[in-house]
Amino acid sequence: MAKKKSKAKRTADTDASLVFAMDQIKPKIERILALDLRTEEARQEHTEFVYRTLCEMAADIEKVWKAAGDYPEGVISGDVWITGADYASHAKALTQHFAENGWLKNEANASSLWVQATIAVCSHYHDLVGPAMNASADCSRRLGDINRAIEMWTAVVKDFGFLLDGYDQDPDGPEDDARVAIESLRESCLALQAAGKKTIDSFKLDKLVSKANRILARPTPKDDNE
Repeated sequence: MAKKKSKAKRTADTDASLVFAMDQIKPKIERILALDLRTEEARQEHTEFVYRTLCEMAADIEKVWKAAGDYPEGVISGDVWITGADYASHAKALTQHFAENGWLKNEANASSLWVQATIAVCSHYHDLVGPAMNASADCSRRLGDINRAIEMWTAVVKDFGFLLDGYDQDPDGPEDDARVAIESLRESCLALQAAGKKTIDSFKLDKLVSKANRILARPTPKDDNE
């Protein structure tokens, strides 16, 4: 799902003096989020500013990626984790904002940043990775790059398929984060089926979807207490 980062590279990057630019970039992100970009005229007026801001985000997220190294196997500083998580949150907000304004090109650009920032520091949180991957994959599909979309959906299925095994003997449905992760798995499976795929490695997509549906239909412990 993510490009491999060597331990040697990680050590060098972690030892380097890194200064992140989030404090300078965040006001620009907030300005974009306040813009009405539904018309072509508005997009042309702000296109250069949006482009520069996304480039600045990408450069800083690359710093986070290098500093994070092989995390979570390795150790990173709190500043690196917080900065990465902050960028993931803001890139998600931008993705949704561009989607609401019908600006697909920058929706795709922001969604890629969302994926990169999330994987850099939160790759072990399936509930965070899944929505980012699916959002970016769907942008690729709508832009006509079905191969990239399939690659991303496939990565989700391969990485998330095991999550269903934990519910074989559990009468309860998933809660909160686990529910989001399983919903993301189901979404990727359905997207791959729509693209003409039936299996991914040893996974049969129709069986994964059926099992996910059954698990998601079960009452959660919270539901039982209400």
